Amino acid sequence: MALGGAGVAAAAAMAVLQLLANGILQQLVQPFAMGAALGIHPLAVLIVTIGAGALFGAAGLILAAPLTSAIVKITADLSRAQGDAKAPAEPDPAPT
Repeated sequence: MALGGAGVAAAAAMAVLQLLANGILQQLVQPFAMGAALGIHPLAVLIVTIGAGALFGAAGLILAAPLTSAIVKITADLSRAQGDAKAPAEPDPAPT
């Protein structure tokens, strides 16, 4: 619309503005929102999203953060269960 209404300069300015706004939204806001919702660090969300997107395309972009969150939660639960299994059972108190 800017190209037809105001010319090439306005269209180029609108394209730059759109790319900057979209880049800021996806690269800064999304990791914080996904990190808060999934319970993982925003930097981890950013890194796994970029890596999975590069390796697996659109499916990697969609599934990277939720799968990472699931792996973190499962690992934490397993280590907690393993720690509980290794802990000696407390003896029953002597009857009085």
